[in-house]
Amino acid sequence: MLYQLSYTRTPMDLISTSPLKRPLLMVEGEGFEPSYSERTDLQSVAFNHSGEPPRPMVVVMVGTAVTVEAVDPEGHFLGGLILPGHGIMLRALESGTAGLRVPTGDVRPFPTNTSDALTSGGTYAIAGAVERMVMHVREHCGREPLCYMTGGAGWKMAPSMSTPIELVESLIFDGLLEVASRRYGATP
Repeated sequence: MLYQLSYTRTPMDLISTSPLKRPLLMVEGEGFEPSYSERTDLQSVAFNHSGEPPRPMVVVMVGTAVTVEAVDPEGHFLGGLILPGHGIMLRALESGTAGLRVPTGDVRPFPTNTSDALTSGGTYAIAGAVERMVMHVREHCGREPLCYMTGGAGWKMAPSMSTPIELVESLIFDGLLEVASRRYGATP
């Protein structure tokens, strides 16, 4: 799969890393310093069953924070974005503006009330960051990237994406199963 397992300074801080030793999911806390294990070719195992050459990828984790990360066809981490999740965006607007209350709204192409405008604005901000990264990867690699989305709020974002994505709710756990299988010969 996409991830291999690694640890930060304290064994309790579990993180996932890309095949090229770059964290795809960072844990909160001071002194984030991932320890790196040997490079593996997990991308080709997971995504090259069709016989096609591997494609670049954009991996999006949507939760309290959002990470949008790019991997080239050879599995090299290109870079990534970190932005506030939808809830943090809304709370920032609520606390930073006079009298603005953030009731739950709906995502609409043309919001006509404050609630819908806030919900749509946060959703489209995240979608715009993903679409921008897809554009950068396409230009850099000369090929359309595969897009994967996961995280607790992935299902909320997926319908608002104009970029084709695959929603994989269990992406981290799928990766952990793959690592366990490779390390210990267990069958997932």
